[in-house]
Amino acid sequence: MRLLLVILLLIMGIDKAAAQEFGYRGSLKNEASYRKLSNKSLLNPNNEVLNLEKGYNLTSFNLFCDADWENKIKGHLNLHAFYDTQEGDSISDVKVNINELFFNFFLGERLELDLGKEIIEWGTGYAWNPTAVISPLKNPKDPRDRLEALSGLEMVKLNLFLGGFTITGVALPELDFPREYAYLPRWKSTEWAGKVYKLVEDIDLSFVAFGGGGSKSVLGMNFSRVLGNNLEVHGEIAGKEGSENFYLEKKSEEYSVNGTLVPRVYEYSQSRKDEKKIYSQYVLGSQYTFQNGINLAIEYFHNNEGYNNKEWSEIIEFLKYSNQALNDDRYNLQNGENMGNIYLSRTNGYLNSLTGVRRNYLFLRGYIPSILRHSDTEIILLNSLDDGSSVIIPTLSYEPLGYLSLYLLMNIFLGRGESEFGILHENYTVNLGLKLFF
Repeated sequence: MRLLLVILLLIMGIDKAAAQEFGYRGSLKNEASYRKLSNKSLLNPNNEVLNLEKGYNLTSFNLFCDADWENKIKGHLNLHAFYDTQEGDSISDVKVNINELFFNFFLGERLELDLGKEIIEWGTGYAWNPTAVISPLKNPKDPRDRLEALSGLEMVKLNLFLGGFTITGVALPELDFPREYAYLPRWKSTEWAGKVYKLVEDIDLSFVAFGGGGSKSVLGMNFSRVLGNNLEVHGEIAGKEGSENFYLEKKSEEYSVNGTLVPRVYEYSQSRKDEKKIYSQYVLGSQYTFQNGINLAIEYFHNNEGYNNKEWSEIIEFLKYSNQALNDDRYNLQNGENMGNIYLSRTNGYLNSLTGVRRNYLFLRGYIPSILRHSDTEIILLNSLDDGSSVIIPTLSYEPLGYLSLYLLMNIFLGRGESEFGILHENYTVNLGLKLFF
């Protein structure tokens, strides 16, 4: 959407002295990591498939700028640059991304217009947000996005304030550029989203919808309520017709040609995309904050598109079969199609997707402020209720100065070898991070 970005850059180029208010903040982060690889991982046995390094380093930089022109126009920039040693070893491998670049126009007491690339935060859940239909996908293992890497979408958004209601309409245009450096695009399609919010008897209540552009239409609602001064409860539910998840299907059995075995062919496809069945996701949770600042949170999440026990068993069977074929000289793996199918599950990111691949999850979080001087402690437990496997994420943060923070974070994966967290290629990871703020 280059034309829109060029317009926004020109507006942002207005002399900042003309702005009534202008501010910026930022951070520089460096995170060194070590991982204990699992030799028994079905996804990466003996590290022979992914060839992962035990140690790696990530450096990231964030810059946030805000400008206000007489309360009529507001601008916001969120710039993110990062370098990951897993993806390269030279300065050319530094990646720069504009996570947000948008302007907010005040069009009267009842109407606002946003134009540009923006992160929309819909939903009331802490770790999962089924109704966040146009929000970046949240990671339950890192729901606060510690590296501030989440990126928004290019949109036109209208907010209408009417009689206690807030009505939001969003258009997400998809443009086609006929030439690489063309600035005059052709309109291709438009996705849309809408939200209606109302405070009803101390309950924050929202209804959301999404569709267009060939995507599946989604309908949902969410709520939250604060009870007293310490307890908060929340929930979300969303549904759509058909599933855009990828499901494994065995297409053919192995066969022999002149004494050489040709392995089975599998396919990972969106085979249920055109079904009329309604697939739903929902989350129900609560938070309690004690007088001393300790916070406890719990959430249950159900995803009807996730794999049931039968579908998961089929994936495990495929993993075992592909491991056998890769290490058996009797199989003919010269054919590119067959080789692709053998590697399919290990290279498909969905098996390591952020929200999990099964159906039922439990999220627990405990936060203890000032456990030691200038330090905070957080511990997260993410449990797959379908097979009992878990990941535990303890974090210790130390902030001796207002512009300096250190943290130690671990991911400890627990579960038998055929469980969701047990098949992963790591037993645990250790991350040591440093943040500088300005």
